[in-house]
Amino acid sequence: EMFILSGQGKVSNLTSGSFKCDIYAGGSVVKELVWNANTDDWEEKQIRFKFDTVPNKVYARVHGSGTPNAGALFNFEDIIVERVSDYENGQKGLEIVTNGKSQSTPDVTIRGVSVSDSSASTSRKISDVTGPEEVFESTSNSYGYPVWTVILPTEENSAYKIDELSFYIKSSSSLAYSDAKITIQAASLYNGTETSIMRWTTNQTTSYKHCVYNVWYTLQSIVNEPVILRYYLRSTKESYAVYAYKLAYKCTEVIDVDTVSASDVYIYNTADSRRILHLCNSLPHGYMARIRGDYTGSYRYIEHFKDGAYASNAYSMSGSIARNENNNSLTMASGSSIVWPFSTLYPVTGIPFVKMYVYSGIPQISIAEDDNGVPGTFYTVDSNTSASLNGAEIQRELDSIDNLRLKGKTTYYMKIEPYTGKSCEFSQMLEYASLDTMDAMRFFIYPTGLANTLSVIVSGTGKCSAIISLSYRDTEILS
Repeated sequence: EMFILSGQGKVSNLTSGSFKCDIYAGGSVVKELVWNANTDDWEEKQIRFKFDTVPNKVYARVHGSGTPNAGALFNFEDIIVERVSDYENGQKGLEIVTNGKSQSTPDVTIRGVSVSDSSASTSRKISDVTGPEEVFESTSNSYGYPVWTVILPTEENSAYKIDELSFYIKSSSSLAYSDAKITIQAASLYNGTETSIMRWTTNQTTSYKHCVYNVWYTLQSIVNEPVILRYYLRSTKESYAVYAYKLAYKCTEVIDVDTVSASDVYIYNTADSRRILHLCNSLPHGYMARIRGDYTGSYRYIEHFKDGAYASNAYSMSGSIARNENNNSLTMASGSSIVWPFSTLYPVTGIPFVKMYVYSGIPQISIAEDDNGVPGTFYTVDSNTSASLNGAEIQRELDSIDNLRLKGKTTYYMKIEPYTGKSCEFSQMLEYASLDTMDAMRFFIYPTGLANTLSVIVSGTGKCSAIISLSYRDTEILS
């Protein structure tokens, strides 16, 4: 069978050597992906291969090769090693066709995705648009009217981030330069004034020069406003013709984290619309719910403090609380507090826990159950301590032996505050709970030989910045 190796990489400050991700099996490298030059942004590479004999175990290795220079940095994620057929189903949303002997119940995982552009793993809508196929021509030595105007319309609960701009341009004579520029206009940018953000020139005549500008800074509108891109072309010498075509742009629709938080999410197989799986009541950034086929599940919240989503996710905040951009951490002054809600939808089994990295101080953690949509009495969890920490990871069970056990609860709250009279700073927070998902209405992947097509229902505006993934076994292969 044909397999695929895929990954996303980003390289900076590389002057020697290279970085590789390879498949290693039986003491040798089967196939490898190579990054040997700096990249402007995340760059996907993939390669297809066949095993002569499929091994029982393979390793994916990420390493330097040829001695990369000191200071070179390689970011790598989204590694995929799987059968090509499975990869195409998973990546392109193709219909699932199985000829198994009985229906399969898939494991379903859903997670809220950050609006941050620091990761390649996002489900935000990427617009990659190329303008009209016609060739634009100008002999004027002034820009005059734009040759192409793009209006990104108002989007409810969304903002636009411009990622890339490009042109193909050339001149009729080496004596004149083709001069092209792009401007942007939005109420929140540059005081609402039309402003040039990129310009290219060339006197190349034999072929078009492809001019690409990756916007290295954050060029983003605010929610609910239109954005206008205008493309201009002129000749540096009047009467000489210059040309442009394939005018293009890439932008990201950034989903408002508040919209994500307010969205109910369901999923079902269109072959049987009666079995609708309710995944979660809300899906804030950093939260993930998993519903397995064996009636178990989990709910977690990971917060890296890389952006301001923590504030939108919080139920309440008081006192002086700020994000430290250098450490990607949260600093809390004496007397402050922050409360996070957890709406797990399905009852908690066992004891949930929280862990975090503490830079200084000692965060005090307490829990409360839901009381008609608001937190009840907060109780300090076991293992709380008043001893100051410095650069240490802590883990606390979210359990108050005498007052509150979260087992069986579907909604609860966790409060963090500094020790009395002191401040604290922490990062890398993980909250995790195992769930009993027996009541979840699971759907089937049917072994009919016909297409199984899955649909997702999102309430409210219908926008949900999320990744939903399935894993299942074809019962004809694995009976």
